Amino acid sequence: MDFQDCVNFANENRICYFATTEGSQPRVRALRLWFADDKGFYFQTETVKAVCKQLDSNGKVEVCFYAPGTGLGIGTMMRVAGEV
Repeated sequence: MDFQDCVNFANENRICYFATTEGSQPRVRALRLWFADDKGFYFQTETVKAVCKQLDSNGKVEVCFYAPGTGLGIGTMMRVAGEV
């Protein structure tokens, strides 16, 4: 999978699981991707949310996108790690 394949997969499967940390505790929540392009992956949240405080403290994140399979298929997952 090249970067453009990752962008396409994310844009086609916008509901994802977004992991941050709070101290030494991992925090995962479902978010909706705003969009992805050749510059990166974009999300929108509110500054009053805990996720903003967590990102201010530690900008390292991991996001998991999932496309369900058909029938008995398990589907496809794509994990992206980076820093905001």
